[in-house]
Amino acid sequence: RTRRRLHRRDPHPHRQVRTCHPRVGHDAWLPDTGRRLDHSLIHRTRCCPAVPHRRRNTMFPNLFKRPAPQKQPLFAPGSLKLSEKVHWLARKGLIDPLTYVQRHVRGDWGEIDKATRQANDVALQQDNLMISYYRITPELVLIVKTSEDHQTTVVQLPEERDMI
Repeated sequence: RTRRRLHRRDPHPHRQVRTCHPRVGHDAWLPDTGRRLDHSLIHRTRCCPAVPHRRRNTMFPNLFKRPAPQKQPLFAPGSLKLSEKVHWLARKGLIDPLTYVQRHVRGDWGEIDKATRQANDVALQQDNLMISYYRITPELVLIVKTSEDHQTTVVQLPEERDMI
């Protein structure tokens, strides 16, 4: 069965030789002759070329890329408090507040202005309040705040009263 398939005309003749696989062994069928050839002779030219031939994914170019390694946490969040509405959204499975807390702890402040961003960077060394804004949908914004002493982190919506 394998021999017949290998002898058929193929528009891609480089694919006719078996690749390196432990079960296949170290010899391959020659496409036109039907004879076996020592695998080591064709190993570099056909099975494992210097630059592997891969098709580029043009429709979804970022689909199989690995995510960038995440930065280390810049501070400990302390105790975590969720407001009533955020707790309700999390219980219903509509948002996951922990992902936004992780972003906040790693120094990704979300959609804030330059002055607040600089104030947050200074607050890492000093004892000041740190604020992050994350837009989840066009109508829903999540606020993550860490207290001055870095002991409490609160996740709330903008319309809710301050819990810190």
